Amino acid sequence: MFKIFKYPLCFVLIFVGVNVSYSTGGKRVYIDKSTQTLTAYEGDQVVLRSHISTGRSKSPTPSGNYQVGVKERMHRSRLYDNAPMPYSVQFNNNYFIHGFSSVPRYPASHGCVRMPIGNAQKLFSWINAGTPVTVGGGQSKPTTKGKIRKKSDFTKRNRATVKKVRTDRTSRSALQHDIEQSNSNGSRYQRNSETSNGSETLE
Repeated sequence: MFKIFKYPLCFVLIFVGVNVSYSTGGKRVYIDKSTQTLTAYEGDQVVLRSHISTGRSKSPTPSGNYQVGVKERMHRSRLYDNAPMPYSVQFNNNYFIHGFSSVPRYPASHGCVRMPIGNAQKLFSWINAGTPVTVGGGQSKPTTKGKIRKKSDFTKRNRATVKKVRTDRTSRSALQHDIEQSNSNGSRYQRNSETSNGSETLE
């Protein structure tokens, strides 16, 4: 009886049948494929509700009960041209909840659950490893007649997003230059006014 104290505490816990698990604080997530919505609960309180895009018919998001695995602030897809998947939350092997720029209110992804980036960031900050995730509801149908995007279209959209970011940066730089130039001209205007006996001139 006294020999048990010679073993580490972890072995003692296993011996007596104590389960060691994640503490989720009553948090849980429900993904409804029929309404294309994600709802996050803490106890009985709804803390976040967002529209989503689950996997389309050829690559549906699997229904079932899962738990959150790893979280990555910026995950890159190994299957689709290293596509960015910000605020990724793994819930079933290669299936993630993540932010995306295009989130129509119908199944449009390759299997993951897309969310608007702002909501994905909120979910990422709130959710813990081990939080239960339930995927249910029947698969909804697209509400538009738009064509299913091919992998090449997906690549073009990624490139367009990168180009837009670069253009925005260039525009901001040009604006900053104009502001600095305006300030410089204003300074020269003031100096000339002070030295011209009341006559206002501008270089």
